[in-house]
Amino acid sequence: MPNEHRFQNRADRRVRHAGSVHAGHGDAGRTRMEELLSLIDQIITACTTNDKPLTEILRQCLVLASELKSPTLHTLAEKELSGYSASDTKEISNYRLISVSAAGDFESDGQQFASAIPPASLEPTDRWFATKIKLFDSIGYLEALQTEGKSCPWSDELVHKYESLIDGAVLLRAQQFITKSEIVAVIHKLRTQLLQTLLSIKNEMKLPEGVLVEGAKTPAVTEIIERVVNYNFYGPAYLTQGDLTQIGQQVIAGDWESLQAALGKVGIPEDQRNELHDTMEKEKTLGDGAKGWISRNAGKVLDVGVDVGAKVLAELLKGYLGG
Repeated sequence: MPNEHRFQNRADRRVRHAGSVHAGHGDAGRTRMEELLSLIDQIITACTTNDKPLTEILRQCLVLASELKSPTLHTLAEKELSGYSASDTKEISNYRLISVSAAGDFESDGQQFASAIPPASLEPTDRWFATKIKLFDSIGYLEALQTEGKSCPWSDELVHKYESLIDGAVLLRAQQFITKSEIVAVIHKLRTQLLQTLLSIKNEMKLPEGVLVEGAKTPAVTEIIERVVNYNFYGPAYLTQGDLTQIGQQVIAGDWESLQAALGKVGIPEDQRNELHDTMEKEKTLGDGAKGWISRNAGKVLDVGVDVGAKVLAELLKGYLGG
């Protein structure tokens, strides 16, 4: 991924120059921008060496996120520092998806022995447990494991399912093994992605003293930062508020065909579109039925995550309802 990333349509934006990212003026604004660029330079320098732990770098990113009013950068740094939960699966970047091997402890005729568990010996839907794993741990915990590696036990249900995996033996327990090199790779990938992101942010902020979208309350710099962070960590499929508005504009008020076409483009299957049609025919508004439909289908939108998916669907329905 290139260090410098230009986003389309920036030249088309109607902007006015301001003294800082918070619309300051004069020397004070220039000083503020210089301070922010200096902080970014400090973090970039820290990312280019292995002297500073990632935990310290991420804390600096929290400060930067607060200064730049970037909720996405703040959430990313916070999650990396504290660890992810099971509900964060779609928000975990691909560098945390790593290769693993699996092995089990078996018993036969009163004797116990260990044996590798080949992925091909498992059902296709279960081969994940012998090939890949998503790491939910905090980056501080992973840094401490760089010299040890890690193992993750199978659930009791999975062990029971494959207790007869080897003829004449009983599977007692099984686990996935994560090597030290895989953990080191995760840490290096995060450090590199942070570096790429910060280089892009610095490059985007090299506009004269910051910019503001004409007539908007929120500085355009914040929108730029959000776009850069999401592109580098979650891929180009991420949709910003500007993208949501553009999608909504594809829908003609009261025209079901335009709404159905837009829903199809963002990944909603036909049966769910038909269900929505029946709901909208009854409600004629963004009522409880429509909101429930959005909640059930938000996760189907372009693999962008439930929160963003809900915003996309709400924007489309608003367009159909006339705003």
